[in-house]
Amino acid sequence: MVIQQLESNIIIPVVAGHTVRLPPAVGLFAVIGMGVLFGPLGLVLGYPLAVVCDVAVRRLYVREALGEEVEIVAEKSRSAVRTIRN
Repeated sequence: MVIQQLESNIIIPVVAGHTVRLPPAVGLFAVIGMGVLFGPLGLVLGYPLAVVCDVAVRRLYVREALGEEVEIVAEKSRSAVRTIRN
């Protein structure tokens, strides 16, 4: 049980945060908040919804409204796939 808790609450958020560039604390607070608000479904969908909100804010607000250049990880991976295919 201790190993599962360490993996779920520390290792997975750090690895996922490194992959999608979302700070682990944001992911953990999203899971806790969604769990409190929506129960078990919120626990399952908390982190993915945090990632979606982060990308939406970066793309729609920071890039479009403010006009600042911001890195979105998914766009880099798509351009890399297009380059490999060509």
